[in-house]
Amino acid sequence: MSASKGGLLYVFALTTLHPGVGRGGEHVDLPVQRDEFGYPVIWGSGLKGSLRSYFTRLNKNNEVKTVLGPEPASDEVSEYSSAISVHDARLILLPARSLKGVWIYATSPHLLSYLEIALEALETSNQDMVDKISEALRKLKNKADSLDSGKAILSDKRYLVNADEVFVNERKLTAIIDSELLGLVKSLIPQNLHDKTKGIALLNDEDMSEVVKRSLLVQYRVRLKMDTKTVEPGALWSEEHIPQRTIFVSYVACWPPRAKNVPENLKTPDSIYKFVKRARFINLGGKETVGHGLVRLEWLP
Repeated sequence: MSASKGGLLYVFALTTLHPGVGRGGEHVDLPVQRDEFGYPVIWGSGLKGSLRSYFTRLNKNNEVKTVLGPEPASDEVSEYSSAISVHDARLILLPARSLKGVWIYATSPHLLSYLEIALEALETSNQDMVDKISEALRKLKNKADSLDSGKAILSDKRYLVNADEVFVNERKLTAIIDSELLGLVKSLIPQNLHDKTKGIALLNDEDMSEVVKRSLLVQYRVRLKMDTKTVEPGALWSEEHIPQRTIFVSYVACWPPRAKNVPENLKTPDSIYKFVKRARFINLGGKETVGHGLVRLEWLP
């Protein structure tokens, strides 16, 4: 029996997302989670909690305890821990407005490095998959070495405004067309997401940082008095949202279960991984009841 089993977990936003941090934002009342570099992120704790909610709704309570550990406030919480480790989901592809073509996926060397790190941490016997993704990442990084601020590499010319210009989130960039770009990016993600991948703009890290800031949505909301349908005093606030179609990557490690009375179908890391991969559509983050937070999960291998 192997000591552990792991896989990449891709999160595709079917709606806008609000993985929040509570109140206290400088410019927005309810900001989204950010990593140490200021990019949107889905913390592993929130992702794991959403997986727990999904399986609990399926009445898999005994399996849930084995795979995800006891409920935080339960008497068993100090007796054993989860059989999986769920890591932060990092941003790799962000949809951005384009003056031509409506929208385009934007990425940069820094965002691609998140996937590179996930691969390094991954424990899997599928070396062919790892080699394929690693080679695509290497080629993309080589292409990006020539990118200065104000320049972009595009997957095709339909996004060009003039002979060599593209506007990404109202930011004008000088563009180079590279027909290999789209295929390389598709090599980084599961087959089931290939049809979701439109065009690609590979940007310099500094330009990407600005594009990210302009991609996040700010929604203003109010709370009304039920009787008069006027705004409650002080009940006006703003929420930050990650746009629909954003793609994140996480990785999940599975271990031999530590729980008591482990079900027969969950005795090994392989069976734990097989169980958790059943999660395909989950709600993640806040504002679920007003249409936010629906994501699709794709797993490799």
